[in-house]
Amino acid sequence: MMDLTLCKKTQFQLSKLVLLFVFAALYVGGCAGDLNIQATDPDGSTDTDTDTDTDTDTDTDTDTDTDTDTDTDTDTDTDTDTDTDTDTDTDTDTDTDTDSDTDSDTDTDTDTDTDTDTDTDTDTDTDTDTDTDTDTDADTDTDWIAIPAGSFWMGTPDGLCPSNYPGGAGCTSELGRDNDEALHYVELTHPFEMMRTEITQGDFEAAMGWNPSYFGPNGIGANCGADCPVERVSWFDVVAFANKLSTKASLAECYMLTNIVCKDSTNVGTNAMGCMNTTKKGIKSALIALNGVGTPYDCTGYRLPTESEWEYAARAGSLTAFYPSEGNDGSITQTGTSPVDPNLDQIGWFGGNAGSTTKPVAGKEANAWGLYDMSGNVYEWTWDWYDSTYPAGDTTTSLVDPAGLSSASNRVRRGGYWYRDAQRCRSGDRGSNAPGVRSYSIGARLSRSLP
Repeated sequence: MMDLTLCKKTQFQLSKLVLLFVFAALYVGGCAGDLNIQATDPDGSTDTDTDTDTDTDTDTDTDTDTDTDTDTDTDTDTDTDTDTDTDTDTDTDTDTDTDSDTDSDTDTDTDTDTDTDTDTDTDTDTDTDTDTDTDTDADTDTDWIAIPAGSFWMGTPDGLCPSNYPGGAGCTSELGRDNDEALHYVELTHPFEMMRTEITQGDFEAAMGWNPSYFGPNGIGANCGADCPVERVSWFDVVAFANKLSTKASLAECYMLTNIVCKDSTNVGTNAMGCMNTTKKGIKSALIALNGVGTPYDCTGYRLPTESEWEYAARAGSLTAFYPSEGNDGSITQTGTSPVDPNLDQIGWFGGNAGSTTKPVAGKEANAWGLYDMSGNVYEWTWDWYDSTYPAGDTTTSLVDPAGLSSASNRVRRGGYWYRDAQRCRSGDRGSNAPGVRSYSIGARLSRSLP
């Protein structure tokens, strides 16, 4: 067996040698042309083969380095500062103080006789007893001030006044005035009475059963107290309050309210009191009509003052920007909140002195007719629809008992409030809001026509 294996290996070795010999022969024959070989044939002759090999090596190295650096820096800084100060006084917010009147006679008479007595109650008898009855019965016994019928210049001078205006055509334009304050002459033929102060939180709650005030016990702001003006009342809420007082005093209601919708969108029909609670939150809308009379002046019950009545009462015979008082000539020298206008500081709470809140009523000086807070504390709703253009009227053709437009979008509010500039507290300044608006800046005071 081993011999057989050895034999095979030997054969393999021989095969390899044969192959090598063949390759070698082939190589020599092929390479003979590459060499200058002199071979000698057996017959002695010599053959010379000359092969010329030309090797051309062409090395072409093409290095293409393309470096493309593209740096694109785009810095776009867009700073958009949008400061929007909207004072809705919507500047998108009524009364009877809890008898903070200054008469000390304990009689709680509500007599409305027009005899010219000067005590702060409706009876204007000239007894000068400065009675300070401070009874705080929650019984809506507000003091009322009798206002005589009369005529006055409504609006503010613009520097080109009517010739029969005091000071003539060369009058000075009032500082801070607006274009909707054109001078015109108004005659009011009905005497009336007006609340001595704005409607207080205590009075409104006593009559209506709830207190909507922002600065009240249930509000978001600090509780100002029962003697502070009620606010966050809609125009409709105040109309309902006026009717409530009329009913209590056995007077005919001035207004008819139908299709009453509360703030929570509940329709209570003609039941205004159905909205007066913390759930329904007051009246958002209603259809309003005078109750059997042609003008508000003809009502016998309590009502909102007309815009003309309000300004007439605020001015109390004055023509100046503010109503005068002791040491205060009524002029305006500052339109903003700082520096504080010294004359306004004596008579009203505004952005320069109120500390961003309402204040108890009657805390500043009254006007010549005994009315308090006609400049500041809270704005006050009036009866009129707002019209940016006053009707014409002068001393020869006066405007008699105006009551405003028959319809529009906004109701007039007057008087300035605790956060506003001095110029917004002027007697002639005007503003307006939709009647369903309620704001911590808006309250009211009522009036009533006297026989």
